[in-house]
Amino acid sequence: MAITLYGPITVEAGGAEWTFGEPVTGADLLALVAMETGSVDTERLTGAQCRAFDAYFMEAIRGWSGINDASGLPVAFSAEVAREVPISVKVEAVCAALVKRAELSGNASRPDTEPI
Repeated sequence: MAITLYGPITVEAGGAEWTFGEPVTGADLLALVAMETGSVDTERLTGAQCRAFDAYFMEAIRGWSGINDASGLPVAFSAEVAREVPISVKVEAVCAALVKRAELSGNASRPDTEPI
């Protein structure tokens, strides 16, 4: 059986570009939470849903551009700094990555639906 890798995937979200690799457990956790709750409303996330998005982001993030410090200087990518990204931005970036991954795999949702 062949395995298809769709990463790295670069998406725009929250005013920056985010590059994601292949998630493993983060994707499984998001799917499990979506199944348990029936849907995911990204405007009203539960604690478990926030943790699932955070896990996906932290596991799959590989880099970024457009992230600056308070002085306006670019911030280099690191896992330590990635932990400081606000959850709302993580959710937006992960959703964009999920949509792009679905498009690449031929499993895209209709434009007016949420990816999960």
